[in-house]
Amino acid sequence: MPTAASRSPLAYAFAVGCIAAFLTYYIPRIDLANFGLPSLNELNLDFLQSLTAPAQVTDWANRKEHYPVEECIQIPDPTRKTLPRIQHQFKPQSESEAAVRKQRQKEVRLVIERSWRSYKKHAFPQDELKSISGTAQDIYGNWSMTLIESLDTLWITGLKEEYEEAVELVPGINFNVTSSQEGIGLYDVTSKILGGLISAYELSKDRRLKDKALEFATILYAAFDTRNRMPNLQWDMLATQRGERQRTPSNATIGEIGGLAVAFTRLAIITRDVKWYDAVARIMNGMASQQNSTSYPGLLPSNINLQESSLDGFGDIHVGPQSHAFYDSLPKMYALLRGSDQYKAMTKTAMDSIIQNLIFRPMIPPGYATTNILLPGTLINNTLQPRVHHTACTIAGTLALASRLLRNETYLTTAQSLLNGYLWASQTTALGIMPETFTVAPCPNPSQPCTWNEETYNEHLLTTHNAPSTTDPQILTWKHNLPPGLLSLPSRSYTLHPALISSLLTLYRITGDDTLQDHAWNLWRSVYGRSKTKFAHAVLEDVMQAGAPKGDVMPSAWMGGTLKGFYLMFSEEEVGGFDEWVLGGGGHLMSLNREDLE
Repeated sequence: MPTAASRSPLAYAFAVGCIAAFLTYYIPRIDLANFGLPSLNELNLDFLQSLTAPAQVTDWANRKEHYPVEECIQIPDPTRKTLPRIQHQFKPQSESEAAVRKQRQKEVRLVIERSWRSYKKHAFPQDELKSISGTAQDIYGNWSMTLIESLDTLWITGLKEEYEEAVELVPGINFNVTSSQEGIGLYDVTSKILGGLISAYELSKDRRLKDKALEFATILYAAFDTRNRMPNLQWDMLATQRGERQRTPSNATIGEIGGLAVAFTRLAIITRDVKWYDAVARIMNGMASQQNSTSYPGLLPSNINLQESSLDGFGDIHVGPQSHAFYDSLPKMYALLRGSDQYKAMTKTAMDSIIQNLIFRPMIPPGYATTNILLPGTLINNTLQPRVHHTACTIAGTLALASRLLRNETYLTTAQSLLNGYLWASQTTALGIMPETFTVAPCPNPSQPCTWNEETYNEHLLTTHNAPSTTDPQILTWKHNLPPGLLSLPSRSYTLHPALISSLLTLYRITGDDTLQDHAWNLWRSVYGRSKTKFAHAVLEDVMQAGAPKGDVMPSAWMGGTLKGFYLMFSEEEVGGFDEWVLGGGGHLMSLNREDLE
């Protein structure tokens, strides 16, 4: 039934005026902290204005599609009754070992609790805490991103009071309204919000979370309503609400498009509704058909044209930003489907080609414990460049998972050498944290380690910086503040993302190598100590500056993936066990049960 306000413009104006008066006169006189809410000066003005703006409510479930699906692609039957064992069979720890592990776990748990409470007090209902100023920001649509990303982390860590506090707020999040005027990043909200809701539901079996996941997925499904059913990755939700047709992008990254598969597939399994699987199967089928037709079979360029049926690619080839989520999803999809000929083939060809075409050996200065070090590079114009991205750290975990699923020990030994490379790169910096992007001098022969050669390093250094041959190399290293062994640092920051800890966790759970817990603890001490602020933790702007300059934000991934990874690193092996769960793209746990077959 229409309300009085909707029937009368005068009544609507009167209602808006009352709300505005309340906000401007009464709210400043109320101590909102008593209600667990930010003070008025901490609230984003856009958010306050959105409270008085008329919401455009859309019935997403019954929205008429412009390009409806005629017949859904079905979820394939498993090719295996059971998957190969993934997690190492751990032996009981001694009392002293268990005590050390539990103390480390306790310290991580305290940081999780502090970070949550600071977000709740100073930033909710907005997306992220600005952890230096104690204010908030929206970058994902004002959908309380950090709250949703925190749910499974709070559950796993046993912070039940905080978890219940968070869950009670979830039904009130209005996904029908967005503050985003520039399009919504489909991959980000799928991996973080949809993935976070699915994970929390599977852990707690709280029906409210499943209902909210379905509500959100139903809204996102409109982004797939294009001529060829390839989604609009920067989806204009407001235009869709106005009835405008969505256009397929001509420039999409393979990570954004391929990274959608895990969350939507898991949703299809737990709801027994194949339309969610169909949405991403069309994407992955297209990528599978092109995977062996590129210049480097098994690998795809970082960018593809989704408007073309051939998904023609362009750009560099690497496993860093814009790409890693696609490669990470392949063995996880194989596991989620409990075996799949398609994903087995896609995983094998991708992993083989990564090892053959993207991995190189860096030249390591003397003084490091191991020379068994590999790093993933970047193919630029058909030449492998020793340019390494921090987000490429995930490929070690991807290879390790594939090694168990496909019974390939070469993948595991490669993953271990890659992890050695990431840990070495972390040790070179002033803060003990790997930078976002760096370059190194490669060994002449990628198949075997090489000894450090100062002359060769200096030649690479001069070439990298386009310096005359007469330049003193020491001047270059001083001018650019370079640690030993690194040639350049195109990006010196660290944004608190979980790429390295997720690979450490995966390698530890698969190999049982106790030294990896010590490496993780050293990394934790660096990240925790250097990123801490008055309110919580903040991104680091330069890992080569001892003063650790920071940016004013605590990304939602800090709660969603990074802290969870550290906590699981020091947990009992049955918590988040790798034979029952996989880590989705946002670091959220996805169950490997096939409920749809029961």
